[in-house]
Amino acid sequence: MKTLAEADGNVYLPNPEPTGRVDYILIGMEPSLGHWARSAEEARARVASGFRNFLTDIEPMLLHFSVRRFLCEKGQKYYITDFSKGAMLVEHAGTVRADRYDRWYLSLKNATRRSTACASRRVAAHVDDSGDVERERVRGEPSGAQRLLHRGPAA
Repeated sequence: MKTLAEADGNVYLPNPEPTGRVDYILIGMEPSLGHWARSAEEARARVASGFRNFLTDIEPMLLHFSVRRFLCEKGQKYYITDFSKGAMLVEHAGTVRADRYDRWYLSLKNATRRSTACASRRVAAHVDDSGDVERERVRGEPSGAQRLLHRGPAA
């Protein structure tokens, strides 16, 4: 995944890995630069020192709270990941998104199968109205994926 991110000219931003089976997988679009790191150099330094996606700041915490409060039942677990792991500026994200998703599709598929082999539900989170993450459904996988519209500060 790091190789793919760098080949795209972006900064690889890993997510925390699940420790076992999950009940839900939430799939976002791609990580953005700007708030947690103002430049690629700063982003690489933060990742090298242990920074992971979806763990800091108020917005990811609100997402975690909402998933725990409104999606998961007691004892259920979830995993949040992105379609691609290459952090980029928001204004660059949409320019070649379809091509990027085609390149990243197998990596996403393998990562979610390997990390969460028994997940019962997948939710496409952080998608825009174009439905880019919905491309998974068109390919016939995952069956039963739900779409969750999200508007971040850049929307």
